[in-house]
Amino acid sequence: MSGAQVTQMMSSLLKLGIDHIKTVLTKLIYWGEENEYESLDQMRGSMCYKNISDPSKFERANYMNVLNSYK
Repeated sequence: MSGAQVTQMMSSLLKLGIDHIKTVLTKLIYWGEENEYESLDQMRGSMCYKNISDPSKFERANYMNVLNSYK
């Protein structure tokens, strides 16, 4: 969603096997439908900093995630 055209999945495939691709695709399609995305092209870049109408909300959410993940 940040705009990448490709992703690296080698470590997951080595750990979980080649059939893991089916799981990833199934979950990606399901998530996209649940969040009203019609295609990967529509999803790609939707969370890119430059495409967000109010970047301060994105910054705040990231900050809160960092705080909540600290243990």
